[in-house]
Amino acid sequence: MTSIIVFAEKGDATVLGTYSLEGLGFEVNPVTKQLNKVEAFIAY
Repeated sequence: MTSIIVFAEKGDATVLGTYSLEGLGFEVNPVTKQLNKVEAFIAY
């Protein structure tokens, strides 16, 4: 697994955290504030 390293400004931790979770196959439901596993699929 690879991940992109980004240098960001103060206050950007939310965006960077979201990217990291997506890279691991998870997403945050903004309504319930729960962590869900994403169904993986291959795009051609």
